[in-house]
Amino acid sequence: MNSKKQILLLMVALSLIGGLSAFRSNPIFITQSDSYHIVQTGDTLFSISRKHNIPVEHLRLYNNLDSDRIIVGQKIYLTPSVQMKNEYVTTRPIPEGGYHIVQRGETVYRISKMYNLEIMQILEYNNLVTFDIKVDQKIWLIPGMVEKVEIPEKPEVTEEIREPVEPEATYHIVQAGENLYRISLRYGMTVNQLKELNNLRSDEISVGHRLAIVPGTPRREPPPVQPQVTRRTDLLIPVNGRVVSEFGRRSGADHKGIDIAAPVGTPVLAALDGKVAYVGMERGYGNVVILEHSGSVMTVYAHNERNLVRLGDEVKKGQPIATVGQSGNATGPHLHFEYRVSGKAINPREVLPEL
Repeated sequence: MNSKKQILLLMVALSLIGGLSAFRSNPIFITQSDSYHIVQTGDTLFSISRKHNIPVEHLRLYNNLDSDRIIVGQKIYLTPSVQMKNEYVTTRPIPEGGYHIVQRGETVYRISKMYNLEIMQILEYNNLVTFDIKVDQKIWLIPGMVEKVEIPEKPEVTEEIREPVEPEATYHIVQAGENLYRISLRYGMTVNQLKELNNLRSDEISVGHRLAIVPGTPRREPPPVQPQVTRRTDLLIPVNGRVVSEFGRRSGADHKGIDIAAPVGTPVLAALDGKVAYVGMERGYGNVVILEHSGSVMTVYAHNERNLVRLGDEVKKGQPIATVGQSGNATGPHLHFEYRVSGKAINPREVLPEL
């Protein structure tokens, strides 16, 4: 064996050892259960099979293992997964209206297959913050429609809640937190109309101030303040490696995440506490795991060699959820990592500045 090959093998070995040594000798972030075993330092698939009296071949089957290689902190399931019945979905053209109405039993995954779309497209087109969808929910199948339909619908909603102002109610008493803009919306007036009617030279008003209004103007509640989605700053880097492709335009297309090169088999860690919203194969992404987190946040881990979690699992920050591979459209082993807020991908460097 020449010196170059020896050096390469040594580097791979050191990388794997470094990734494994990052775990505690006895991981404490997952509660032990009768349905799975948490791999500890020194465990082997054979020792786990003896401890739980389950044949090794059964453990391989339950965990979709093609070898006896396991990772410290990994869940080894002791029972088979609940197999979904095989569904043969006939692809169809997108309806003329551009949307699909959810029927009983349908999932985001099934709808994506029905219209030959990617799951990520469904998330983005609908600003979805969760994979939990409801019967009769409208799912847009083309981009840009959520914003377009919300604008004309607002007058209809506000019209329904309007109440006539009593004829004698010709003034409004300013309450805490109010300003001229919100008061003008409430009474169907403009700010300038309010100022002219009350001889105001500025927008400054105080609590208890009596403002004249036009008698009989329609009354409406101001629109609710939309909560601001805060971006998390406590993420863990999911895999140690070198960033080989950045977020943004790449080869004329949008690249919705960052690619981190690492040797095949390197543990991929959950960046935050969360829940497994999707696990499986996805066009282009290969083996993929999608986690849902608080604050309308999702993280995506793609091109995996193996997925180590099951749908619906609760996972903890730092828990191994997959191993690095090059499945899907990947030219070399790496992790494709995405950070999404309300379905929209943003640059992961904004939440992982130290990467």
